[in-house]
Amino acid sequence: MDDDPTVSEVVASCLHRAGFAVDVAADGPATVSHAAALPPHRPHRPDPSP
Repeated sequence: MDDDPTVSEVVASCLHRAGFAVDVAADGPATVSHAAALPPHRPHRPDPSP
């Protein structure tokens, strides 16, 4: 999240090229609303067996 749209787009573009899913919001409240609507993130845990 950044209040400069240009910075937001540059960072989003870099993250997207690195393989991340990226959403951009216009401001803090929009970011919070969007994040609250997303399903919980379930981190990947590698199989501990050798």
